[in-house]
Amino acid sequence: MTRRVALLGKPLKRRHSQVMHDAAFDAAGIDGRYVLRELEPAEVEEAVAEARGPDWFGLGVTAPYKKVVAGMCDEVEADAATIGAVNNVVRTDDGRLVGINTDAPGFRAGVELAMGRPLAGASVVVAGAGGAAHAVVHASVPTSSTPTRRTTPASAAPPSDGAASPRVSRGRASTPRPGSVATVGSSSATSPGCIATDAS
Repeated sequence: MTRRVALLGKPLKRRHSQVMHDAAFDAAGIDGRYVLRELEPAEVEEAVAEARGPDWFGLGVTAPYKKVVAGMCDEVEADAATIGAVNNVVRTDDGRLVGINTDAPGFRAGVELAMGRPLAGASVVVAGAGGAAHAVVHASVPTSSTPTRRTTPASAAPPSDGAASPRVSRGRASTPRPGSVATVGSSSATSPGCIATDAS
């Protein structure tokens, strides 16, 4: 039986996720296929319920449904619950749906690779207020003793649901006024910066 993973979102203009995942299934000898499902908001609940079936591995979730799908899962892992959004949903053998968020560790790993050093001590500007922005803030303001130097949510408009700013209370953060222009960077080797953008 060929099992599926569906990417839920709107719009879905690019097929790179489908090509990448199908190639990974083939390389690993897994009888699976990755499909794209561009949905209207009213169709999301039915699509999530369908993924409980035995012919599903789970779901990928992208904008604008990362937050709403989190509320439709049977269980949400701790980090994803803190972020308030999921970008993947895993179907268990008994048909339960577990929401996870790989945006946060993925962002951190990618930025640290690009900078050639840990994210701790860096200055981060988050441009956006969607699910991925929440994940970036979560990754940038860890509970450890080595948070980023400054994490600044910089949405162009006031968030409709609290967005990222309330979620940075665990570390040092500042919030610019809506519509302001935020930049980040440093000539100091001890205080580099990065900019994260979010379209979700």
